[in-house]
Amino acid sequence: MFDRSPHPIWTFDRKTLAFLAVNQETISHYGFSREEFLGMTLKDIVLEDDLPGVLQMLSRLFRGADSRTPRLRGVHRNRRKDGTIIEGDATWSPVLFQGREAVLALVLDVETERALKLSEQRFSKIFRACPAAIGMVTIKDGRLIDVNDRYLEMFGYRRDEMVGRTAVELGLWVDPGQRARVIGALRQSGSVRDAHARLRRKAGEIFDALLSMETIDLQEEPEPVLVSMITN
Repeated sequence: MFDRSPHPIWTFDRKTLAFLAVNQETISHYGFSREEFLGMTLKDIVLEDDLPGVLQMLSRLFRGADSRTPRLRGVHRNRRKDGTIIEGDATWSPVLFQGREAVLALVLDVETERALKLSEQRFSKIFRACPAAIGMVTIKDGRLIDVNDRYLEMFGYRRDEMVGRTAVELGLWVDPGQRARVIGALRQSGSVRDAHARLRRKAGEIFDALLSMETIDLQEEPEPVLVSMITN
């Protein structure tokens, strides 16, 4: 989990503030090598004006052996190796690292998070207003996690009848073999464009449609999701 995290995570010594471990995203995000980080302290990346607040946060985290705060969160500015300043939203937790009292820090880039949120808000508006039928499904088991109104109209279901179920469970595909070929093409190339599909509505009516599929990352989902757009 430490090295697979999409966000910077590091551990530093409570007393010396020396970095004890950093994940790959920390290295990529800040521009220092692992060896450089392990020769640095928190003071080397935190802006001087923000350091008093960081030290106060550290003091609040360790108020004695029996009164440790399990987690604290604060925003402070950090400096990358190239000199650029970023605003980090840090969550700190007290840990023991190789027998030393330390802090485990998870840091979110505030500007990146703002941009992601804005991007997802725009996507949500397009998703709802699009005249094409759009559904989002989990890649792992193919369960629908959201559909727009046009998707519901096309298949004749209510939202609560579709969300949480798979296309197989709903019987949306007339020919399972055709579905298997489309999924195979998706796995091979990463996307599908205007694939022919014979689909079935709730009432049993069969219709021909064109299906396009793409994987996207959504902040609120732990894994990428598959977006399918259907036109007929």
